[in-house]
Amino acid sequence: NRFYYGVGVDYQTWKENFERGFEWDSNQFRANYLEHPIAGSAFLNAGRSNGMGYWESIPLVVGGSLMFEFTGETHPASANDLITTTFGGITVGEALYRLSSLVLDNRATGVSRVAREIGATLINPVRGINRLLYGRMGAVGPNHFDRSPGSLAMQVDLGARRLADGASLDNGATESYLAFRMDYGDPIEQTLSKPFEAFEFRVQVGGSTDKFIDQLHVVGSLYGSDMNRGAGTRHKFLVTIEHEFNENPEYLYGQNSVNAGILSRWPLGDNWSLRTNAAVEAVPFGAVSNGVVGNRGYDFGVGGGVAFGARLYHRRLRTAELGYKAVWIHTVSGINDDNLVQFATARIGIPIIGQFGVGADGVLFLRNSHARVVPDQRQRSPQLRVYTSWGVN
Repeated sequence: NRFYYGVGVDYQTWKENFERGFEWDSNQFRANYLEHPIAGSAFLNAGRSNGMGYWESIPLVVGGSLMFEFTGETHPASANDLITTTFGGITVGEALYRLSSLVLDNRATGVSRVAREIGATLINPVRGINRLLYGRMGAVGPNHFDRSPGSLAMQVDLGARRLADGASLDNGATESYLAFRMDYGDPIEQTLSKPFEAFEFRVQVGGSTDKFIDQLHVVGSLYGSDMNRGAGTRHKFLVTIEHEFNENPEYLYGQNSVNAGILSRWPLGDNWSLRTNAAVEAVPFGAVSNGVVGNRGYDFGVGGGVAFGARLYHRRLRTAELGYKAVWIHTVSGINDDNLVQFATARIGIPIIGQFGVGADGVLFLRNSHARVVPDQRQRSPQLRVYTSWGVN
């Protein structure tokens, strides 16, 4: 604060912050739904990298966020920062902890060891600092028993996307993008006894240099129970936690939620299967564009929704998928009173040679907003992406 803003914290600023209490801030969307969750992930990994479990580390996220909001800055404490730092931090943070575990190898030596330690530190800086302080960076020994997941699939997409506002893509702009997706573990095939033994991690870098990361989506398992188990059709009751950050020229959308639903696998013959999911979502904190230029530009709210999806697999390769999600958000701070947000998605991937392939996907974003102080709004934003891909299954 002293270097960047020219204002430092002291006992007087602490006193003023405690007297003023919480407010809803007007920071940029990416600060609230990307930067604060990343900060929260550091708090979580302060615990995880010191031998604490997932649930044990959550109080560190809450305490770390409260400490910063009241004593680390001169701006009044923000309720939205506390929520996104905590919910986003415990979701993104555990995913980053497990991703860094994949990179680390305590048995490695030489150049391989150096490269792995640097890579893991870039993914999880707090863990890297602790490994350096405690002498673990160079120590050779066994790896943790749950370092590797039951299964792992990764895919990198490089391509172009066109995003527009309205019914047609004709008035949209085209830009390049790079996306990474990881499916860690298999939520339906393996037994889930600990949080995040299965999760999906997606991040996208857009063509706009001022945006860099424009999508971050993490969904991790918290609890799973088999409803039936066998070689054929299988159903599992699954509870997950989700963090979503989506920022592009047409709309903003952020979500922290806890979801519960049924995940099913349906065999379709030799090497083919269909997986479906149906879930309800409790959204203790969400954010969506409010269509008003100036002010903050988006509403904070609470609500709930439903999500449905179907994915077609050839062996372990995801070849096609369809999805639909509808979320109602009641505004607690913003312009509109209520927002109904819908996403419809379709994706197809075609293997070409080896691990390389091509694909295309489409997303349709719909927003219906109601307010007493401004006219009702309807927004429709289609998106089309085409890409080449490299994947490991």
